[in-house]
Parts: sequence; structure tokens; C-alpha cells
Amino acid sequence: MDKRIRESIEACRPGSDDLQSPELADAARLVEDDPEARLAFERVQAWDAAISKSLDEVSVPPGLAERILDRLRAAQDESAGRSPELLAGVVASASRTDKAPRDAQVAQVAPGSPVPNRRAWSRRHWAGGVSLALGACVLVIVVGNWLRLGNDLPLEVLADQWREELRNDWQIAGPPRDFAVPTAILVPPGRWQQIGRFATVPVVAYELVHAKAGKAMLYVAHMTRAGLPAAPPLAPQSTTGGQAVAYWQSGSNVYVLVVEDDRNYGAFVQPSTTPLA
Repeated sequence: MDKRIRESIEACRPGSDDLQSPELADAARLVEDDPEARLAFERVQAWDAAISKSLDEVSVPPGLAERILDRLRAAQDESAGRSPELLAGVVASASRTDKAPRDAQVAQVAPGSPVPNRRAWSRRHWAGGVSLALGACVLVIVVGNWLRLGNDLPLEVLADQWREELRNDWQIAGPPRDFAVPTAILVPPGRWQQIGRFATVPVVAYELVHAKAGKAMLYVAHMTRAGLPAAPPLAPQSTTGGQAVAYWQSGSNVYVLVVEDDRNYGAFVQPSTTPLA
């Protein structure tokens, strides 16, 4: 899938009919006909929907605006001057619970308007600083929700995100002891790397190469997911797009095995023959 198609898929809003747009005709055709593109579209939609839900649940803690304003008052340079009217306006603005409309008008400066003096400029920057500080606090809340949310995403989606984070700095020796490859894996890993930039939990990726069965990736994530089998399943939980994805929990780690060709799943792992409850 080329970059243009991937960008078109990522531009589609969750639950919308954006693919019906004439500008996205090529992407819509590929999503309809190509399993890989369809899988990418479904994963992007699931991810965007989860993020949108998290954003809707964000609320600014009571009193946060006032506490930020108090800090800014204390730090403001006395020589810049402060206007009680300005402070009252900023407090009222920061305390509002309603959201500004997306199509809000931007004030236009009339031609020939005088250049604001230094004191007015300072006050506007001070007010702008309040807005930036409030925005930063909300961003922290959103990111916190996102980090918690990431652990609850489907493991197929997490595996796809981990794959996107792989870099060209593989290690050969000395894999972390707490992320050991389980004995059920039949193909010894050739190299490994730790995923740490955007992963919401510690993850180590192992590359598995079979002489006849091709490649697979084993992701070992230090996390807990309820309801998973305690050993590799007899059949992978997902075979969408011809790719096998199997996962299980052992101790404090979740193991996610991604085999490029689902027909070769058995070449990489010794599945459990014990019926799952």
C-alpha cells in the first residue's frame, strides 16, 4: 500500500462516509478489494474512535484555572502593569465550561490600526500565556487518558502500532531477562529491539526467520490482559488479510505472535492442545 492511499485512509473520520468522497475514490476501491487495505482501514477507524471517546471524556478539574492564574499573577513582572478588568476577563474565560465553536470568527485588524504599545502587548502576551497554560493542562489530561486507553486497545491494533515503531537498530545479544522468548516458540529469534518511543507499556520485539515459512514477529509486552489463554492457542485469534495474529498471557507478560502467512502459523509456535475454558 503506497503512502498516498495510507494517508487517505487515515484522513477518514471514524463512523463517517468519507470514503464516498470522489477525492478518495482510489482508497475506497482498494479498501473494498484489498484485504491489507481493509485491515488498515478498520484499525485506523478503531483507533480514531477510541481517541475521540477519550477526548470527549476529558474534563478540566475544578479550580484548575484559578490556580494557574494565581501562579501567573505571582510571576508577572510588576513593571508590566496589570489591569483588574483584564484579570476578571481572563478568569471568566478560563472558567467557562462550554466549548468554543469550531467555526468561531477570528477578529480582523482594521487597516490603519495603531501598533499596540508595549504595555498592551505585554498584557496580551500574559493573557495568551494563560490560554497556553490551560491548553497544556488539558493536553496532559488527554495524554494521560490516551496512555490508559492504549492498554485497552485490541491486541491486533497494538501489534500494528508496535510494528510501525520498529527502527533499524536491532540487537543481536543480550535480550532483557524479563522479556524472554517462551519455550513454545519453535524458531529462535535472530535479533530484537525494545519499543519505547510511543508504546504505552514496555515492549520488546523479536524477529523470527524460518528457512521455509518466512518471517514472523513476536512482541513481548509487560502488561496484563484479562481473558487470554495461558499458552499459544491451537489456532490464531485473527487471520485477517492472510496474516496470523495469536496472543496469550504468561506471568506478567502478554505475548503477541504475528506471522506473515497464516498458513505457516504452526511452523513458528507449538500451540497448546489443552481446551480453553
